[in-house]
Amino acid sequence: SFSFLSEDVKLDDWLNGIEKAATFVQAIWRGYFLRRTFHRAIRVKAVVTIQANWRGWLGRKLADAAFIRFHATRIQRCYRRWKKEQEYDSDEELWNEERLF
Repeated sequence: SFSFLSEDVKLDDWLNGIEKAATFVQAIWRGYFLRRTFHRAIRVKAVVTIQANWRGWLGRKLADAAFIRFHATRIQRCYRRWKKEQEYDSDEELWNEERLF
């Protein structure tokens, strides 16, 4: 009898079963890995979007503060110059009045 043939058939069936199981495990792993990579990419994109919006908002806020500070300083400078001119004009009038007497 050819008993070695039946053992080869059993071995082939067993190897086919092992290959199918390995293929199944690999498919599960690849699917998990791709889903994980995809979700990480989405999270990274979300984080970058949040950071960009935050930096834009902060930049606008700082620019507005600088704008206000610049113009407040300009107004103060003009007021102080006007005030000094008033003092100078007043002193000049007093000096001229003293010269008349």
